[in-house]
Amino acid sequence: MATEIDVNTETGEIIPSGRLTMSPQIDAIAAALSKAQEIMEGAAKDSANPFFKSRYADLASVWEACRRPLALNGLCMVQAPSADGPRVTIETLLAHSSGQWFRSALTVTAKDDSPQSVGSAVSYLRRYALQSIVGVAPADDDGEAAQGRGETKAEPKREKSAPKPELLTESEVNALKPYAKAAGFETSDAMAELVTTVSGAKSMRTMERRWLPELQAALEGIAAARGVAK
Repeated sequence: MATEIDVNTETGEIIPSGRLTMSPQIDAIAAALSKAQEIMEGAAKDSANPFFKSRYADLASVWEACRRPLALNGLCMVQAPSADGPRVTIETLLAHSSGQWFRSALTVTAKDDSPQSVGSAVSYLRRYALQSIVGVAPADDDGEAAQGRGETKAEPKREKSAPKPELLTESEVNALKPYAKAAGFETSDAMAELVTTVSGAKSMRTMERRWLPELQAALEGIAAARGVAK
């Protein structure tokens, strides 16, 4: 493969750079990148690789680690993907406000040319190219998705199960029966509508215990309106 070159337009000097090319002058961009790297922190490993059973820093975490340090020093990043079947390439340009720049190309071959495989390869390349050109510490490999060995996903958060509701006991249901009778409810079925209105439950046996005072007060109010004592 031929080596890419740049020529210093002022001196005519050839600047060999392999897969990395650069502007004729790099003094300003090098100084800016040095200052950015001084305040740049490592990318958090907040995603899980199911193939290696390890954690790694995804693209969003890498961007989070370097975006502000780059911006504060007049640096910006442009990444452009291209594909030829399963062969995927990312061109990455790191540019400075002075007009100076670094550019690199990184290529991998995905499992196939399906959108899923190509998309995984693009994400993989963007992350590694970004890490490499700005100097963020590399994380664990997640290229398995591009090779068809499963998608990279964050570990699901385990939610705490809600506490089991405390229902009325048998004795509490029986204790309510005199109040229900005084209010004119001879059977549990007859009380169903009132129970639903008070607690949302379909019956006293499925009603949560916390609604007991409200139900008892409702029954006493109905009984008083009827002029019947418990």
